[in-house]
Amino acid sequence: MAGNIWLSTADGNYATASNWSLGHVPIASEDVIIPARSPSIVSGLDQSTVAIGGLYVKDGYDGTLGDPSNSLSIAPSSLFFGGNGLSFIDINASNIDLPPHLCPVVSSVN
Repeated sequence: MAGNIWLSTADGNYATASNWSLGHVPIASEDVIIPARSPSIVSGLDQSTVAIGGLYVKDGYDGTLGDPSNSLSIAPSSLFFGGNGLSFIDINASNIDLPPHLCPVVSSVN
């Protein structure tokens, strides 16, 4: 799967270009891939104005995305979540398909 892969090793900032495999913060229509065992994303979290392609949190990801008071705010066209870490994600989309394994853990939809 081609896309922009999260590579951060230190700062955990989504908005830092060097934290991404393509050398830039994900842009419109680009898939965002968070690999297994990669570091947490804890800052630079308001990405709500960028309509990315898909957000793919791969099986085995055990980091944290955002926190209870500061969610990762994104606008993906699709979502795959295979991770088991804590995640606080605000999906800025009017319609999104969730994989069946994710539906039981959704507590509220705005």
